[in-house]
Amino acid sequence: ALNSLGALVFASNYRADLPPEETVRQARKVGEILARTYPARQIFANERDPGRRLRVGFVSSDFNLHPVSFFLESVLKAIDGREIELFAYSLSTVSDDMTGRLKAIFAQWRDAAQLAPPKFDQQIVEDGIDILIDLTGHTHSGIPAVFALKSAPVTVSWLGYSGTTGLPTMDYILADEIVAPASEARLFTEQIIRLPNSYLCYTPEPNAPAVSALPALENGHVTFGSFNNINKVSDGTVALWARLLAAVPAAQLALKGAVLRRPEAGDELAARFAAHGIGRERLKLLPYEPEMAGHLGAYAHVDIGLDPFPYNGTTTTCEAMLMGVPVLTLRGDRFIAHVGESLLRSAGLAEWIADDEDQYVAKAVAFAADLPRLARLRAQLRAQLLASPLCDAPRFARDFEAAMREIWRRWCESAPPAP
Repeated sequence: ALNSLGALVFASNYRADLPPEETVRQARKVGEILARTYPARQIFANERDPGRRLRVGFVSSDFNLHPVSFFLESVLKAIDGREIELFAYSLSTVSDDMTGRLKAIFAQWRDAAQLAPPKFDQQIVEDGIDILIDLTGHTHSGIPAVFALKSAPVTVSWLGYSGTTGLPTMDYILADEIVAPASEARLFTEQIIRLPNSYLCYTPEPNAPAVSALPALENGHVTFGSFNNINKVSDGTVALWARLLAAVPAAQLALKGAVLRRPEAGDELAARFAAHGIGRERLKLLPYEPEMAGHLGAYAHVDIGLDPFPYNGTTTTCEAMLMGVPVLTLRGDRFIAHVGESLLRSAGLAEWIADDEDQYVAKAVAFAADLPRLARLRAQLRAQLLASPLCDAPRFARDFEAAMREIWRRWCESAPPAP
């Protein structure tokens, strides 16, 4: 039942009609049930020394070819092993090349998928973990019980879930000024630790194909595109993209996603656009590409990327920029709807952030009308991305280490509970 409650919290992120406070309320409810089910540890044997080498554990069900790994690999490689000893607790049953690459980076690797919560808790305590980081949140099987059990003195939510966990025993969430501004602090049960740039650091695909020429120059019309999971293409997103297509009458919209392998999924999607007066001939439904080279190569069809809302793209936005395709995003009102903004600012594309729907359409029209400018940006965007803070793993690692050091210092200075 807990898993299904967590799944409800996760699903609420896709709904624009739910105020962000409602998602937080649902997350708190699940957090309270978890806390009642797994009473939290109060006493820790960890040495309260703010300057010593820290043992930091990462818990994830995605230590494989999964978006989480694309934002983890380069960071972990850049962590100073004299400052932090890295422990992995893998909840995954899938093992692939990426698993092997990650295994080589961690000092210790524990396969924890089959461990019952008490055993898992015991393992973390035996390992002497100081800071335990959850990379899962309310995705997949929900928050691992060890975070309710408070298996380590300090607990942090990062990367795997874009919002509050609602768990009373989750101390911190790692974020930035954009995804968790002070004005939205009420949307988190955790204390917010803000990293200086984006809370994300992208590991670019090393074998990415070359950036193609701007397709509009050959096609004679602009092609907008989104390769996001079709679940993210909300009704509000369809309505806005339809407005945009009406405003640029020659343009097409390329969509691509695993779900489109089913022909009826394409029909359903076309029907949603048809309801807004956009015919199927305006849509370009691209086939699923199992290989990374083919997936990235499909950006050769796209001139301008479009970010869905309220659930923004993350990996897709980074991949688009890597392939020379700028992405237009809408400023949101909660963590999950600020991700595009955070990524674009970090990559130096702040002008591609629209304040509201009218501006989103106006910007799309203006960008589509200036092909020479689009062609110049396409030619330089990969280099711009790779040189930006969004891909600067050593810089991110230093910021990450400083954040870990700070939250550890706070714990060392907090009074231990009376015996």
